[in-house]
Amino acid sequence: PGRFDRREIVAGPAHEGQVPVLSGLTPGETIVDEGGFLLDNQLSLGT
Repeated sequence: PGRFDRREIVAGPAHEGQVPVLSGLTPGETIVDEGGFLLDNQLSLGT
C-alpha cells in the first residue's frame, strides 16, 4: 500500500473487454487501470 512502480508487461489479445497479462506480473499483485496519469506525474516528481 502506498507504493507503486512502473513495470513492463506482455499483454495478450483483448477479449470481451478484458486483456490477459501473459508476463510481467505475479498472481495477486494489484494493478492500476485508471488514474495512471496521476501516478506517472508522481514518478516524474520523484515522490
